[in-house]
Amino acid sequence: AYRKYDIEAWMPGRGEGGEYGEVTSASNCTDYQARRLGIRYRPEGSKQKRFVHLLNGTGIAVGRAMIALLENHQNA
Repeated sequence: AYRKYDIEAWMPGRGEGGEYGEVTSASNCTDYQARRLGIRYRPEGSKQKRFVHLLNGTGIAVGRAMIALLENHQNA
C-alpha cells in the first residue's frame, strides 16, 4: 500500500498496564491493484484509458471496539 492508516484504541486490560490495539485500518493502494485486475477508466474528452486508484478499508473489529469502550468507561 502507498499509505496505510491504523486506528487503535487504548485497552487497559491488555498486557501489563494496558496496550493499544488496532480496531480498523484503511489504505490507499494507488493503481497497483487496478493494474493487476485490469480496471481502467477513460477521462472525459480523452482517448486514452487510465488505471483507477483503489482504497481498502477493513470493517471495524466490533469485539475489540466494545472491549475498549467497556474497559475505558467503567465506574467500578
